[in-house]
Amino acid sequence: MYRLGSGIWDGIFAVPNRIVDEYLKRASGLAIKVLLLLLRHSGQLTAAEIAAQLGQSPPDVQDALNYWQQAGVAVPVGD
Repeated sequence: MYRLGSGIWDGIFAVPNRIVDEYLKRASGLAIKVLLLLLRHSGQLTAAEIAAQLGQSPPDVQDALNYWQQAGVAVPVGD
């Protein structure tokens, strides 16, 4: 059994139950990281910003975003 350390509770954002219940097992590690960043920043990040924060290539991040888009979890906005 594990317990979270008390020092991490300086801020909280929600992760929908559906993400854990339906996608955690199927989604790649990068896709989960991308979604966590989107949730943390209320969906206000570009693919380039996500790539920079995660140290990943923009095409790999775009693939992860496409996964969430196809799943109906993320919706692209703008151009």
